[in-house]
Amino acid sequence: MPRKKKEPLKEFKLKFTGKMTILIELEGYGPLQYRIDDMDTVMDVTRIILDKTDNTTTVDSYNKRDEHTFKKLLDF
Repeated sequence: MPRKKKEPLKEFKLKFTGKMTILIELEGYGPLQYRIDDMDTVMDVTRIILDKTDNTTTVDSYNKRDEHTFKKLLDF
């Protein structure tokens, strides 16, 4: 039986929570982690990333195990 084709999304809306964790790799040390819980800062950082990458950046998918790990990083 053929699979149903998924209809493309007509509209895609993102609802940010205002939480963000930024990991920065350092040579010779462990990673530097910033935990941010402020909607304005999250939106500003997102705008900067989109602007600096010319609105073209890789967004990876992840499985349930990775989702759990990522959510724990945001649990502060």
